[in-house]
Order: sequence, then structure tokens, then C-alpha cells
Amino acid sequence: SLASLGARCVFDEEPIRSFDIRGGQKGRSARRVVMPVYDVDGSLVTYTGRAIDPDVQPKTRKPVSGKDTLFGLYPLLRKAHHLEFIVLCEGEPDAIYLQQWGVPAVATMGTSGLSDRQLALLVEHADAVILSYDNDEGGFVGMFGRGYRNSLTKGGDFAKIQKYLPVEAGILPPGKDPNDLAGAEVAKVYGR
Repeated sequence: SLASLGARCVFDEEPIRSFDIRGGQKGRSARRVVMPVYDVDGSLVTYTGRAIDPDVQPKTRKPVSGKDTLFGLYPLLRKAHHLEFIVLCEGEPDAIYLQQWGVPAVATMGTSGLSDRQLALLVEHADAVILSYDNDEGGFVGMFGRGYRNSLTKGGDFAKIQKYLPVEAGILPPGKDPNDLAGAEVAKVYGR
């Protein structure tokens, strides 16, 4: 169903409409939810897809052209041109889920590194960033760089953002993604 990505992530009807989430019909989109990716002006850039069934691989189909925007930024900018803070997640379902809780969240669409264009969008539209990738090895490497366990300095996307904006790490409970959080946990991790 469009309202659920497996057992963990459940969307209300409003985000399904707001993000124009659709069911994939055939080919590479079959058994996936398909989400359009918009630029800040509302123009369609590409589509991304997320598997509904756990046996569909890869779990996510990432668009190469998506690195020029931040998933979920356009719906936020329809409400306010500039934000006090933005939560930066790695996955599209994370951004949708947090926005339905009232958290201004966007997604990089993976942890392959924040692009210069994505960084420029953060600088243009927010006063601060809460960087909150999944609480797993890939998430921590994306946030803090490969040597994050043995270093007192932070690398990765944290270091990129820190050059231009105040940034803090929104560390999730062990083994959780942002879309795994219950309402009280969302407030605890992202409340300001």
C-alpha cells in the first residue's frame, strides 16, 4: 500500500498527496512506491522508487540527477522561504515521515556525499542543520567520514556543512532510521 513501506514507515494521507507518492505499475517500478523529485522552483527533476516488498532489490532506486536538489525541500519552501533549521536525512521516506511530524526534513537520497549544489541549497534556505543519517555503519561514515571511530575531528558531510552553517548531529537510537521513531522519540531527537 502507498501508506506503508514495510512494517516500519507509515505515512498519513496528507504526505501521500503532498509528495505525490504513487504505486509503481510495471518494469523497474513494479512493487515499489514512486516519488517525484522536485527542484526548489517546483520543476520535476526525476523520480525515485522504494521497494514495498523486502524481497525486491535493490531496496531503493536512486536517481543520478537527484544530487542537484534535496528531496523534500520544495514542499518546505511552499510554506517558508527560509527556515530556522533543516534536518538532513539520507532517505526519502525519512524526510516524508519527519515532515508529517512537523519536522523540516530533507534527504540527500543516499550517503554518497553531499553535493556542492545540495550544500548551497542548505546555506540558502536554513540557518542551521541537524545532520541525522541512519544509525548504521553507512550512516556514520556518511556523517563523519571513514575514520569516525578513531578521530576526535569530524569529517564527511558534517565537516562540509560546518564550514558554512552551524551543524549538530541528530544521533538516533541504535539500529534506527528516522522513519522508525515514534512521536516522543521524534521530539527528543529533533526538538529545539
